[in-house]
This record gives sequence, structure tokens and C-alpha cells, in this order.
Amino acid sequence: MLKWFLPLLCLALCLPAWSTTVAQQSKNSATSNRPVAFAHGGKFKMLYDCRQRPQSVLLNNRLYLVYNGNARRSKNGNGQAYPMLITYRPADRSFSKPVRLSQKRSSDHHYSPIIWADEDDYLHILFGCHKTPGTHLISSQPVKADSEQINWARAPQIAPKISYPTVYR
Repeated sequence: MLKWFLPLLCLALCLPAWSTTVAQQSKNSATSNRPVAFAHGGKFKMLYDCRQRPQSVLLNNRLYLVYNGNARRSKNGNGQAYPMLITYRPADRSFSKPVRLSQKRSSDHHYSPIIWADEDDYLHILFGCHKTPGTHLISSQPVKADSEQINWARAPQIAPKISYPTVYR
């Protein structure tokens, strides 16, 4: 009888501690898998749709995202927003502060920006292309893993009138 009693006693004493540990691990795991918000003051179609892409690019272990944000409400409810850029570090799940790419705001969802990187690690951003040339920005230097701030240069227009091209690398 004693040979069964000690294992049962041990199980009875250890089970609550084990279940608490498992519950805490599940909670921590669920927390690390939850989505992280990256944009505030967005507007209708702030990321537009699959025809206007890419809206993010992974370069040197950092994700660069562009979107319409920092919106002011408009009468039609769409909001007037600015083209914005924010970076995300997957290693520590942290975001940079958002950067406004233009002083012009628009309620037109076609004004949403797209982003791509060329083979020399320069970032390109294009926005405002709704039957117009839009605005094409290029990073003034190649983007490195430790680049905290990006300076932008206005690039030549891509075409006199354009809809969004699809860029592949």
C-alpha cells in the first residue's frame, strides 16, 4: 500500500504546479503570436488591394511598410491621409516611429504608396499615381541593417500618366 501512496502523493502535490506552468507557457506563447498594430489614423483602403503592390519589403532583416495614415476625417468617411512609412524589426517585434512621406494628404485611395528595393539596396516609394505621374522617391543611400533614418531624394517621373505598376525583384 505504501508503494502506491508515495507516487500518488507526489502526483497530487506536483500536478497544480505543473498545470500552472503549462498555463503560463500557453499564455506567453499566445502573447507572442498576437498581431501587433503598426498604423494609427488609417483610412478606408489604407493598404489598398492586391493591384497596388508591394506595400512592404524585407531588406537587411527589417520590414519596410508603406500605407495611408495619419488621416483626418472627411465628409465621405474615407478620411484624408498622408503616405506613410514605418519599419518593423522581426527580431524584437518592434516598430519605428512612422514617417510622413509628403505634406500633401488625399482621400483618394489611389494615393496609397507602394515600395520596392532595387538590386543595390536602395528603397523606392511611389505614390499619387491616379492617371498622373505621381511622386517617386528613392533613398539617398543604400539601406543597411542599422539604418535608423532614411533620407529621400525625389526621383525622375516614371511616366507622364501611370497607374500603379507591379514591381518584382
